[in-house]
Amino acid sequence: MARSSSEILIRGDLRPCIVINRKALFHRWSDKSKIVEPSPMIGGHNGGVLKYTVGIIEYEDGVVTECYPYEIKFVDGKVKEYCFEN
Repeated sequence: MARSSSEILIRGDLRPCIVINRKALFHRWSDKSKIVEPSPMIGGHNGGVLKYTVGIIEYEDGVVTECYPYEIKFVDGKVKEYCFEN
């Protein structure tokens, strides 16, 4: 069997950001979910799954944590690379 000379490159660029007034590096988005139990009340909700997105970030001191998307402010100016039409 012949060997392929092509390579697959996977990059995960970090983006500088501010999260709750602290410098951080953004790693990626992640989906989370929680099971919601049915309500014990008569006529209450049936329960289900609550799904939401979080950002995985790393603070300057090396602590890695997650936060909500609305808490992240990217500061690398990457949005300027895109053209928005009026």
